[in-house]
Amino acid sequence: MEDQIQHKINKVLQLYINSKIHISIDEAHKIAKKSPNYYESWKILALVLLKAQQYREAIDPLKKAISKNKSDFSLYFNLGVSEKNIGNFDNSIDSFKKCLELNPQNSQSYKNISDIYMVSGYYNEAISFLEKAIEIDPINAEYHNNHGIIQKKKNQHEEAIIHFQKAIENNKSYFLAHQNLASTLRDIGRYKEALDSYDKALKIKPNSSKIYREIGITNYYLRDFKESIFNLEKAFEIDPENVQALTFLFRLYLSHRELIKEYSSKMIKWYSVSQNFNTANQQNIENKNWCGESGLKILVTKAKDIGDQLLYSSMLVDLANISKSVIVECDKRLFSILKRSLPNNVFFIESRKEIISNKIYDKEIKAYQLIYFFCKDVNSFMTSQGYLKHDSNETLRFKESLKDTKKKRIIGISWKTLNKNKLAKKRNIDLEILIKSIWKDDVLLLNLQYGDVNEEIELVSEKLGIKIHQIENINNFYNLDSLASIISACNMVVTIDNTVGHLSGSLGVDTKLLLDYTPSPIWGLKENSSYIYNSIKIFRQKKPDDWSNVYSELKSELLSNLENS
Repeated sequence: MEDQIQHKINKVLQLYINSKIHISIDEAHKIAKKSPNYYESWKILALVLLKAQQYREAIDPLKKAISKNKSDFSLYFNLGVSEKNIGNFDNSIDSFKKCLELNPQNSQSYKNISDIYMVSGYYNEAISFLEKAIEIDPINAEYHNNHGIIQKKKNQHEEAIIHFQKAIENNKSYFLAHQNLASTLRDIGRYKEALDSYDKALKIKPNSSKIYREIGITNYYLRDFKESIFNLEKAFEIDPENVQALTFLFRLYLSHRELIKEYSSKMIKWYSVSQNFNTANQQNIENKNWCGESGLKILVTKAKDIGDQLLYSSMLVDLANISKSVIVECDKRLFSILKRSLPNNVFFIESRKEIISNKIYDKEIKAYQLIYFFCKDVNSFMTSQGYLKHDSNETLRFKESLKDTKKKRIIGISWKTLNKNKLAKKRNIDLEILIKSIWKDDVLLLNLQYGDVNEEIELVSEKLGIKIHQIENINNFYNLDSLASIISACNMVVTIDNTVGHLSGSLGVDTKLLLDYTPSPIWGLKENSSYIYNSIKIFRQKKPDDWSNVYSELKSELLSNLENS
């Protein structure tokens, strides 16, 4: 009898090996039904279900197999895998630990427990279990790569680099390790080494759109625009859905005066390629992509962050003027200011999941794609008067609360970004030095910075004996509408590249923007003015990580402005 069952199981295994998964599942169900007391009949059913990634369905057969044979460690391992893949992390960890009780040398169980702790944000625990896996299997490239990923999440970049290099030592063709090493090197400004690692990754996967994109972005930080454009265009050529490559390319073209002539002609070509690609991949689906038609109901999907959402919102008036209605997916914090600033036929949602029926809109477009239709040259961006409207009553109330007969001007200040990316942190400036650069007896300094900065403000104020005013009971991070009114109460804003910079520029407030040596491409690398926000004047680092010239130029600029006011 057992021989007959085993013969049938072997046939299922053969089907499984030949990738005839659905047939093998049907046959395995038949075996389990006829021989429910034979633990291997449940084991083989679970195995083929796992192969088909039917993790939830695999759990019951695994538990039945375990009830008949509690000594098979592989059953507990596969149960851990199934629970992990459906998000039952506690149950998954328990199963992997039972597997380890039976087989302490099962390094994959340690690795899987580490994975769970990593995605849950418990990085120290993740490292602890991963190190046990490495102790058992020290030449496993995947383990070292994962170790590097965790160290990078902890901002331990040098440690991460060591582990990515170990992964590559053990497997020179390990694409992900080369890619991760490159991105880590770039994060800490080692751009040439990053390019070398990206090139090695590209030799492994010559048609990787993502790697061409990352090479293009790295070339930008090396100020090699020709190579940057070449690689970004190559990334888009390989994958017309590579949105990041395309948006970076747009910004690169728009922010350099010498590239503007090329931009207009290439823009329509890119959009056409992108739309043709999407249509080809959706042959049986109604094409919902908007291509400039008038009189329709349009859905605009969300840009990635607040700054981009503010930037692209400058084009919504033009879209609304030719559309029956416009639904904009954006951050909820922008709802009130955008409602006040845009036509009545523009509506707002936080997520497209709120749309219960596709009939609510006729066509859709990604926010960045609005550039194709409404920003065909530099002049399209000129917004000297600002395009957002602040709450005038609230602004007046803030001005009244800040009245001081000895102060002639209010200067709002913002000096950091909450973005934790190491390159983003290069934008941050020292509050104490900033205040020394701009303060005069007749200037009232007003905090526009968001985040928990009260202690920092108190320490600097006490040290310098200079008061930095704050509007009470207003959270600058969550209440962007009130922040817009606070900004509008200022005679001038001094800020780095962050939400305050975009908000101030979009309101048309006189803004001094302080930029690091290689800023976001939307600001270019040479100009002292912005194509996007005409009320912004730019002050740039002349050397990497050196703000001295910026503070000096800013001080001279403000002194001149105050003398002429």
